[in-house]
Amino acid sequence: MNSFDINFYKLVYAVVQKIPKGKVTTYGMIAQATGFKNMARQVGFALHANPHPDQIPCYRVVFADGSLSQAFAFGGINKQRQLLEEDGVLFDKNGKIMPQFFCEIQEITL
Repeated sequence: MNSFDINFYKLVYAVVQKIPKGKVTTYGMIAQATGFKNMARQVGFALHANPHPDQIPCYRVVFADGSLSQAFAFGGINKQRQLLEEDGVLFDKNGKIMPQFFCEIQEITL
């Protein structure tokens, strides 16, 4: 991993830590909040490498359509849903997060 990757990952983790309990955001919004709006896929890589999942709530990052990642690294999709429900996030009948639980970009921008 090069120094850009390390610094980008640190930015991602700082942004993710700003997501309020009971809210979610998307990979694209995290990328935008770091100032690298075209790096949503790299946000996913950073979250998959999260060194402190107990401190950096990567489970609060979801797809733009409100669905959860099948590749959630820390216990699978069922664990991610469980953690979100424990935060108070609600899902619709199709298993997607309801729109009112998405945070605004200004809540997470550094």
